[in-house]
Amino acid sequence: MNGNNGFNISFPLHQEIRGMYNFIGERHDPYSETSKIPEYLKSARNMIEKLYNNNGNKKKRYDSQAFEITVELIKVVEEFYENGKDGYNSKKNLERLKSAIKEIYNKVNGNNNIETFFRNAKKHEHTGFPKNYDEIYEKIDYIIKNKRDKYPIFILLDVKNLKGVNEICGYTILAHGDEYLRIVGESLRKYFKKGDLFAMFGGDEILGMLKQPEISEEFKRGLEERLDRINEEINTKFITYLKEKNLYKYYKLKGEFPLGIHYKIVDLNKENIRSVGDLRRIMFEKYS
Repeated sequence: MNGNNGFNISFPLHQEIRGMYNFIGERHDPYSETSKIPEYLKSARNMIEKLYNNNGNKKKRYDSQAFEITVELIKVVEEFYENGKDGYNSKKNLERLKSAIKEIYNKVNGNNNIETFFRNAKKHEHTGFPKNYDEIYEKIDYIIKNKRDKYPIFILLDVKNLKGVNEICGYTILAHGDEYLRIVGESLRKYFKKGDLFAMFGGDEILGMLKQPEISEEFKRGLEERLDRINEEINTKFITYLKEKNLYKYYKLKGEFPLGIHYKIVDLNKENIRSVGDLRRIMFEKYS
């Protein structure tokens, strides 16, 4: 198995390995009759049989990667029980299993291929940013814990008044909000370099992760100026859209509410950010 590339595999297997690792971390007696580890092993066997049977479809390469990981997982668990039968120290053997499964999980999680994941992930229809929240949160968590030197600056973005945009005419017309989100995504891509990562962080929330080797106060000032320009561009482009659709008068009747993005710049080297949950907390506190 090539451990340098990471893998994007089927979500059920991804969940299976994460669940196994989390479960083992809490168990004190994996050899007991109530241990659920054999259930995970059985599930992995079922998964590998299914992948084998489907190996001829158009996802052959994708499935073969999952197939290989599952084989390795089964081997690790079987060795664990084999060592236990031989009188191997239970605690030591358990630590070996946890370590081996963590290594497999890291491969599954694509630790060394973050940019590939964001490039290939399923995209939001209008912003064009990855939108599978469960997988995105796991990748962000990994970046925070292992790659913060590579992506030290996060930007928490909240799209202003999306609900108000959808109701400009006095009732909900989602097409307006769709166009608004399209302009937001287009403007962000225009002002940031290719290596910077953006993903949906909620219905009207976006997270940016900037690939920045050195951070200075000058860089942060420049970043704020860039975000202010993005705000101006979003506002200008959407007002133009409203005028072209003869909707500007309704927008004025609504009080010409603010358009664009709220933003907060987070320096991982200075703020106490240990998980994706901390980012959610900061966003909630700032925009609630």
